Amino acid sequence: MTPVDWSQVRRVVAVDPWPSLELELHDGTTQRLEPRWPTDRTEFAAELQDALSRSARKATGGWSDAPSACFEPCGGAPPSSDPYRGEPLISQSNPGFADVALMRLRASLLLPGSALATEVALTRSHLYARRRAGWGRIPVETLRVRIDGPLYVFGRKAWLWLPWDGPVRRALDARLSHDT
Repeated sequence: MTPVDWSQVRRVVAVDPWPSLELELHDGTTQRLEPRWPTDRTEFAAELQDALSRSARKATGGWSDAPSACFEPCGGAPPSSDPYRGEPLISQSNPGFADVALMRLRASLLLPGSALATEVALTRSHLYARRRAGWGRIPVETLRVRIDGPLYVFGRKAWLWLPWDGPVRRALDARLSHDT
C-alpha cells in the first residue's frame, strides 16, 4: 500500500470498486488508494483497515454505507414459475462454450473470485447466478451500482460480471436507472 501522511488527510471516502479509497487532503488535492493486481483485495482491505484504525479515521460514502451482501449457495435456478410466490422469472445463459472460455480467462485476470456468471435468472426478490463456485443467489434489493461495463456490485463487495446482453442484464440496468 502507498504510504500515507494521515496528518494531511481531511476526509476519507470509500469509492468503487471495493476496497478502494479516495483521500481528500488539506491542500485540496486527492489521493486514491486501491489494490494493484495481483494483490488480493481482502488482504488490501485488511491493510487499509489497520491503517485507518491507527490514524483514528473512518471511511464514509460509497461501499462503506452499503449493507453487507453475498451470494448464498442454492441448488440452482428457481423453477420457471413458482406457484407459491407467483414470482415471474427472467433468465439468460451465455451463448456458447468458446465465449464462456474467453470470458473465464478474462475474468480470472481482472476480477476476484468467481464473479463471472455463465447463467443467470432473476425474480422479484433474488438474482440467481451460476458461477465457478456453483449456483448462488443474492437479494436483488442489494444491487447498488454497475461499473466498468458489465460489472454489477451488490452490497459492499459482491460482484457479478455479466458480459453479454440479455433480458436479465436489461432488467438490472432498468432497476439501477429507477433507483437513481
